[in-house]
Amino acid sequence: MTPIVRAVAVAAAALIPLSLTACSLIVDPDPAASASAPSSATATAEQEAYTSASVPDLGLTIAVPSHWQTIAPEAVSNPVVLEQVAGATGLSTEILEATLADTEFVAIDPAPAQGTVGTLHVADMGTGTGTPDQDALTATVSDLGGTVTGSRQADTAQGTATVVSYTAEDSGTTVHGTVIAAPTPDGRDARISVLTGSQEDTDSLTEAILDSLA
Repeated sequence: MTPIVRAVAVAAAALIPLSLTACSLIVDPDPAASASAPSSATATAEQEAYTSASVPDLGLTIAVPSHWQTIAPEAVSNPVVLEQVAGATGLSTEILEATLADTEFVAIDPAPAQGTVGTLHVADMGTGTGTPDQDALTATVSDLGGTVTGSRQADTAQGTATVVSYTAEDSGTTVHGTVIAAPTPDGRDARISVLTGSQEDTDSLTEAILDSLA
């Protein structure tokens, strides 16, 4: 499992302990619109339906598929949760802490149509370095084990974002991802990572996120 896929596996595995011991940490981004969880068939029909989710520590609001589950930020830094996820993934808590360092937001598809758990991560990459250009972000994705399939820049309300698309192999299955490096209102670099089992779903969610940042 490549590092870039491992991060997704860690986030997905976090649903296991959270559902058993920390249900209050699962947050519905739009409770009024989602009084009941959709079935897998309903979720498939709603792939194009998005709601807005706040990432308050970064001052951003991003689009999230309406049927995805959002994990509260405090969950990923909870030592009890880290121990349980370590047991579920076989990874050490040190690797988990490094993988989830500076994570501000995690959302997961509870009913993936392709059988690959879709995830959305938002991480705080800090200040002072600026948003990386296409070459730099492409190199980062490649170093993490992704096969880059494209890169571009996109305008947002806070400035220019860099977008890199890639594929990766996970146990013989091809997954499709996008990494967006976007500036925040206070000058930090927000790293938004999308990964699903479908190129179409990844592209659709990527465009929805960019539209929400514009």
